[in-house]
Amino acid sequence: MKTDNHTCVARIANLDPIDQLLVECLKVDLPKPATGQLKKVAQLCSSFKGWDHLVQRAGYQGVTGWVYEVLKELDEPLVPGEILKSFQQARLLYTARMAVMSMGQSDLLKALTQAGVEFIILKGPFLAEHVYPRQDLRVYTDIDLLVRESSLGLTGEVLADQGFQIVEEEKSSVFDEGKTQVHYYREDTLPIDLHWQIINLPTHEASISVDMDEIWRSSLKVKIGGVDARVLSREDALLFQCAHMTAHHDFNRLLWFKDVQQVVRRYQNEIDWNLFIEKTRRYRLKTFVFYSLQMTSEICGDLPVPRRVFTDLYPNYLTARLFERLARKSNILELQNSRRRPALEIWRLMRDDRSRRYEASIKRSFPSIEWYLECYPFLPKTRHQKIYYGIYPLLILLRMAKRPVDLNLSKSMKNR
Repeated sequence: MKTDNHTCVARIANLDPIDQLLVECLKVDLPKPATGQLKKVAQLCSSFKGWDHLVQRAGYQGVTGWVYEVLKELDEPLVPGEILKSFQQARLLYTARMAVMSMGQSDLLKALTQAGVEFIILKGPFLAEHVYPRQDLRVYTDIDLLVRESSLGLTGEVLADQGFQIVEEEKSSVFDEGKTQVHYYREDTLPIDLHWQIINLPTHEASISVDMDEIWRSSLKVKIGGVDARVLSREDALLFQCAHMTAHHDFNRLLWFKDVQQVVRRYQNEIDWNLFIEKTRRYRLKTFVFYSLQMTSEICGDLPVPRRVFTDLYPNYLTARLFERLARKSNILELQNSRRRPALEIWRLMRDDRSRRYEASIKRSFPSIEWYLECYPFLPKTRHQKIYYGIYPLLILLRMAKRPVDLNLSKSMKNR
């Protein structure tokens, strides 16, 4: 089936005026903007009323640098001088903080290498240095490292020697409920988000089948900050960015869309698209990858992906059609903010396989006690959590009466 007859939604129409302006800025190519691209931005600026909130929204969406570079190309009457100054100051603040906080990055990577720890840099430094047209256009606030599960102990020792500490609340739950990442911090440098799987979704662990040995075999050697490192293969890099945006973060930041677009544009001629399709199917990531690419093409503009990718990965099942219908009524960037969030609730049930969708619906309807304790922090913590099953009907009533804490949203805020 072709996506021409089944386009998800004209999502731009659902964005508020501030998001619309940000989106149009993201469609502009840098470092040399085309006149036609700037014309649409200028048209929006001529009647724009939300200047007071634009800088803050751009910061939240992680696109301050890109938006500033676009707006400064316009004549001052279109963009107030104080707004450009605010953008410039915000951008300098972000880049200066990143430069200072990343000073220990090279020492850590060298220490890991000397200890014999193999690692893959998943996002941040890799995207800034190898994918984006300029490093200052892609700021990051942590470093995502993938290591082999067998080397977690040694990696922890190296991090401890370098002065890093594991986040306190994660000490006793590193391997709980399919968890596949843990956070380390040190006050004077960027935190480390340590992964041993590229998909960290306990609720999806039975639905996704990623071959980590294959991921490691196909990884590539590069230089990051002058230090030898490994990064994902071109196909796996795009798979990861797609899953990161849709499965991990429910479409909630423009930065994730831009990451997908930049990976595609940078490596479009190096990606083996047949292999990409085959891996996406085999890893059971079709749904996540299709909607990531589809929505990125709508949010960020031209996306040089072969038509057969959309055709082969199209999610042809009823739940997907229901999601699209509900999403038409939503701002795609704010699925988590609507009161009942129907589109988001349906999205979190979507899997490539019918049996897995049914299994997900059961788990969403009757979540574990651990889920309740995380999403309702006021519930008393106890070592004997099984006692909660005796009052499970009351927990269901609690969920109906009070909205739970959104774990995905909380994590995305931490990863700003």
